[in-house]
Amino acid sequence: MNNPYRQNPFEVLRLDPAAGNEEVVARAGRLRQQATGEPEVTALRQAVQGLTGPAEERFLQAMLTHPRPCYLWPDLDRLRAAFRRPPGRAEATLSPCPAFDGTEFALLLQQAAGEPGDSAHLSVSEEIVTPGGGKESWESAVARWQGLVEGFAG
Repeated sequence: MNNPYRQNPFEVLRLDPAAGNEEVVARAGRLRQQATGEPEVTALRQAVQGLTGPAEERFLQAMLTHPRPCYLWPDLDRLRAAFRRPPGRAEATLSPCPAFDGTEFALLLQQAAGEPGDSAHLSVSEEIVTPGGGKESWESAVARWQGLVEGFAG
C-alpha cells in the first residue's frame, strides 16, 4: 500500500467487503459518472486499483471495513429533506437581556451565605415546611444546610 492515509477503498466505493471484482468495477463506473470533480475521480481510480491489485492489500482493506456496512440511511435523507434551510432568525422577537444589578446580586449572595444584609425586597417566609411535614425556622434550616455543606467539604 503506497499511501497509508488514503481512504478505505470499500468506503470510497460504498461496497460490502465481500463484493467481487466485477461489482467493484461496475460500482466505480456508476460513481465516476456522478463525480463532480477531479479529486473524486482520482479517489475512485485509487480505490479500484487498491481492490483489484494485490490480494494482501484487498484482504487488509476488507479487515478494516465494517462487515455489514450501511452507506444509505433513509432516516438521514428524510431529515435532510425536512430541514434543507436553516430556521428563520428569532433574534428579532427576543427582548434584550436586562442590565446586571450588582447590589441585587450581592444581596442574593449574602442571603445564600446566611450573612445579615438588607433583604427587605426579597420575600422569604419565616417558617418553612420540612420534608417530614413539620415546620422549622428559616435560620435553623440555613444553619442545617450549612452544616451539611461543611460536612461534605471537610
